[in-house]
Amino acid sequence: LNSNVQRMVLGWEPSGSQRDSSAPPSGSLGNTRFVLHFGDLSYAWSVGFIWELWQTEAAPVATRIPYMVGVGNHEYDHVTGGDKDPSKAPGNGFHPTWGNYGHDSYGECGVPVYWRFPHPPPTGHGVFWYSFSYANVHVVQLSSEHDYTVGSAQYAWLDADLRGVDRRKFPWVVVTSHRPAYQSQDYSSDYQVAENIAKNLDPLLLKHRVNLFMTGHYHSYERTCSITGGVCDEKKLAPVHMCVSAGAWLDKTGYLGKAWSLSRHQTYGFANVKVNGAKNLTVEFWGLSDANKRAVERGEHKHSPAF
Repeated sequence: LNSNVQRMVLGWEPSGSQRDSSAPPSGSLGNTRFVLHFGDLSYAWSVGFIWELWQTEAAPVATRIPYMVGVGNHEYDHVTGGDKDPSKAPGNGFHPTWGNYGHDSYGECGVPVYWRFPHPPPTGHGVFWYSFSYANVHVVQLSSEHDYTVGSAQYAWLDADLRGVDRRKFPWVVVTSHRPAYQSQDYSSDYQVAENIAKNLDPLLLKHRVNLFMTGHYHSYERTCSITGGVCDEKKLAPVHMCVSAGAWLDKTGYLGKAWSLSRHQTYGFANVKVNGAKNLTVEFWGLSDANKRAVERGEHKHSPAF
């Protein structure tokens, strides 16, 4: 997140594939204040030295600014060994009948991420879900790998956390989750999970006027309209959903043709979020082309719908 911004419109406009002169130089953090990495961190799959390699790669950033992590399926999902799970989820974790929560951590069960990131904000349930505020932005990191359905502990916590945000001080609210609620690439089992995330969380996100819901899991970039209940919200009171998981390898699967999917890019990249007081929240997606950074698109929330 970067606190220095000039302008932006929600209305999103492609910036084209040309090299953007405003791209920060390689290795530069610019005015970045902290990093959000919402799951699938190292892909270590229970191999400890891969964690070491990944943290060595992340160190030039993580030793200079806060590097805030969440958990994904490759840190947590398991079907045995639940007694070792530091989150103390019942049994072997979250396995709804409509889910595809398998053994994707290959035995990690959340243990390495718990011990390697031992000091998350003391606002939730350890590294698994928590919130923090910076300047005038409130950020929530959810766990899509734990029960988030209506009536669960995480759901009740999220409702209470968002209810407690003073929007006069924190006009912007960003919620993250590893798995998306809206992503239209043609993976049937993941899409079914996304539908259930939306079914359970959409009412809360709308109720508390969340501005932006950022996710990963898929290896591509996708942005929606302001959406709730599977329908674009003409009043723009619901959050925009952005899947920003364009790393590791790229998903080349086709798309389902959903009307709410406004932008899709199969390229490596990252999102740069900027705030300018209560006036606007800007998001830029920086993709890669021929080893050069390029701004694939820019967009803006003008004034928070909380007011």
